[in-house]
Amino acid sequence: MEIKELLTALGWTDLGQQKNPYMMSFIYNGVRMNVYFTTMTVTVQSSLGIKTYRDVTLEELEKISNENRF
Repeated sequence: MEIKELLTALGWTDLGQQKNPYMMSFIYNGVRMNVYFTTMTVTVQSSLGIKTYRDVTLEELEKISNENRF
């Protein structure tokens, strides 16, 4: 729940329940962020490509979210 609260506070929109029950998805200005919360792997999909981050802490997630808002 901390992930959802953090990202929505930073302006990301929760895309709701996903097919993968271990993933949460958010969108911000056409950039999609998927957070696999069991492994804390984050993928960011934008027109520039896909970036993957592994073993992300909440502090790192905040930094990633700020860096990927185009």
